[in-house]
Amino acid sequence: MGRNKRKQRKPANSDRLERRVEFAEENYKKHETEFETFLADYQFSSDLTAPGKATLITKFRSSFFEKALRKFNAAKLKRYGGEKPAKRARINPADSANKQRVVIDFSNNTNEEVDKLAKLVSECQRLNIRVADQPFQLQFVNPSEELQSRLKASGFGGWGFRAMSVGIPSLSDLFPIQDIVYLCANSENVISELDESKVYVIGGFINQSENGVKQAGGYSHARLPIVEEDNNVGMVELFHIIMNCREIGNMEEAIKFVFHPPRSNLQEPTESGNTSP
Repeated sequence: MGRNKRKQRKPANSDRLERRVEFAEENYKKHETEFETFLADYQFSSDLTAPGKATLITKFRSSFFEKALRKFNAAKLKRYGGEKPAKRARINPADSANKQRVVIDFSNNTNEEVDKLAKLVSECQRLNIRVADQPFQLQFVNPSEELQSRLKASGFGGWGFRAMSVGIPSLSDLFPIQDIVYLCANSENVISELDESKVYVIGGFINQSENGVKQAGGYSHARLPIVEEDNNVGMVELFHIIMNCREIGNMEEAIKFVFHPPRSNLQEPTESGNTSP
């Protein structure tokens, strides 16, 4: 018997497209009004600089209603035509203005879940290349062969694999020993700002509470000023805090942004007037 014919989509008429634009614009404006109220009530850190505040507000805006803005722009593009906005060009870390070195060290990791670990490594690389304004000098040291294989299978590559160092007996074979600062959950040394001359080492563990002073192996160690309620920190959160601290210039705001990012309380409506779950 013959196959069922696929239904042909009817071309959307201009009135319908116009309604979509109006609907998306109204939704965007609701988010914008809510965002202005949020900003008016937000308590910024007293030592936050003016450029840091501007950067933080930009991050808040993106976190708060980027989805609504994207829908509004897509509706306008479909109705009125024109060119899609160009994607942000990716910067090779070697060409980055950011010379801060960060290492994720897998030397002490023997029992982690490789699939989960591969996802975390890929997310750190995504943040560095696609989200950071200027990529860090991010390096992965001594990942297991199984982890490397899993990363290849998941599509991780390019600058990520070029930033891998395997079979390294000691971090001091890569960096001057006085530059190395191992980030440990139980260190008594607390850092409130980044030092570009240092190499910050994140342990290659899913949960950073497993990465104590013992894993630092005699190197200098420190911890970020993360409060107890936010202490269940992972590899990605730690890197994200470091990334935001450099861009905002304030450790307190960087930590708050990672653990308590602003979110709109508005439910996403549909064109029928209902809200999506």
